Amino acid sequence: MVTSKQNTSHDLVVLDTSVILYDANSIYGFDGHDIVIPLVVLDEIDKFRSLDTELGRNARSFIRSLNHLRGSGGLLSDGVTRKESGEKLFVKFLVRSEITEYKNILNADKNDDMILAVCLELAEICSSTKIVLVTKDISLAAKANVLGLGCEDYHADSVVREVSKLYTGSAELIVPGSFIDSLYSKKLVPFTELDPKYVSDFVVFPNTGVTLIDEVNQQHTALSLYRDGFFHRLKYDDREIKNVAPQNREQTLAFELMLDDKIKLVTLTGCAGTGKTLCALACGLHMVMDKDMYDRIVVSRPIQPMGKDIGFLPGSIEEKLAPWAGPIRDAVEFIFGGDRNKITDIMHYGLLEIEALTYIRGRSLPRTLFILDESQNLNKHEMKTIISRIGKGSKIILTGDIFQIDSPYLDTVTNGLTYVVERFKPYDIAGHVTFIKGQRSELATLAAEIL
Repeated sequence: MVTSKQNTSHDLVVLDTSVILYDANSIYGFDGHDIVIPLVVLDEIDKFRSLDTELGRNARSFIRSLNHLRGSGGLLSDGVTRKESGEKLFVKFLVRSEITEYKNILNADKNDDMILAVCLELAEICSSTKIVLVTKDISLAAKANVLGLGCEDYHADSVVREVSKLYTGSAELIVPGSFIDSLYSKKLVPFTELDPKYVSDFVVFPNTGVTLIDEVNQQHTALSLYRDGFFHRLKYDDREIKNVAPQNREQTLAFELMLDDKIKLVTLTGCAGTGKTLCALACGLHMVMDKDMYDRIVVSRPIQPMGKDIGFLPGSIEEKLAPWAGPIRDAVEFIFGGDRNKITDIMHYGLLEIEALTYIRGRSLPRTLFILDESQNLNKHEMKTIISRIGKGSKIILTGDIFQIDSPYLDTVTNGLTYVVERFKPYDIAGHVTFIKGQRSELATLAAEIL
């Protein structure tokens, strides 16, 4: 696997456009390797630099970095030093006619094929060096494989490599029945009361939901929250909040995390229909309208299905947001028993705001509950921008389905939501739950499983 953390000198790394648009600083990674950027990649990057999006910002950042390296002396075609340890960056164009040799596979009018042609030429010129194409484009990766070229995904900043290793926020632990009885009677029991034989290989993070199971009678269980060395009995395991009651273990844990004002960041993942948005809005409305824990709820979503800008839609901002905010309105109407006027009332009094993510940059959000829906479509840099907007006395809830990503440059393990979950799991200020069971309807659950 080729990553920026490896330190060998055997490979020549060729970067694809998708890698640079995903991480503009990728050209400073790959310790011990020289980097080649095909000339056609510069043409592709140039098409993005005027966009007011993360792709546009990455394109502009890359161009500035390339200009800086060029200004340090030397020609890009001959290689310019990109690191103090001496590794170089080259910009290469096709010298020989590799396209002709592979005319049945490659097309000179296609940029991806020109990138592959550069790789083939490098493989011929540098026969003693392994050429590795690094790309996040799976189609390009497949073509490279057909041509016998080495090809790898870009994982330099991934916090986890495999889906099976993702943090779920819940765990199970076999314990004596007396320990479960103590939890019910005392409401919290220290971790140290367990014999080491029960926890010898048990690794748990703060605010993890732990299902305690009787070693003798597996029907005798208790759902607890682990924090500060204690197993805590749940406060809201039988509570209905705003006409919404938790329907399973994961929803129960989510209620516990969202209603705790000491936990400032809650992440909820799960497939469509598992109740992520509904649970978040129910708890949010309860905290704002009934408990006065926050002044307002601000709900936002990336505008991925419409493109990054909503300006082409007709009407006022409210009219432009109407179709985009449909799922949020549906959830609020469900919470209030189908009353379509209720959402208008609470928005009129400033208790609920529905806002496009486009306008969040630059804002500060004190005493606000911020709910970001469909957050799997953001990258780690956009996540940082959003979470850093959260002011004093505020809380943020991120929801999303990491298996349903619209961005062509993100996947299950590299999207911003996964990044936040994995980065924040050691901290007691954050909590996470992976929803498993569908609750929307039997049909919706089955569709999520088989389609």
